[in-house]
Amino acid sequence: MVHVPYRGGAPAVADTVAGQTQLMFTAGTQSLEHVKAGNLRLLAVTEGKRSSLLPDIPTVGETLPRLIRRLRSRRHVKGDCRET
Repeated sequence: MVHVPYRGGAPAVADTVAGQTQLMFTAGTQSLEHVKAGNLRLLAVTEGKRSSLLPDIPTVGETLPRLIRRLRSRRHVKGDCRET
């Protein structure tokens, strides 16, 4: 995965809808219109509970519970982060 910096969410959403990028992390308010129109597929929300606007979309914790546990149990460090 390659990070592509954008100057705001709107250009990032536009490029993702147009197929210039394959995925993005964004605030739901920036992409909600495209999700509801079927132009973007929302994989998960990052809140602790499901969104009232999108009750059928799981949280990241529901989707990737092991990842959430691992992230909470580790400190952010520079360099080699392989498991020991």
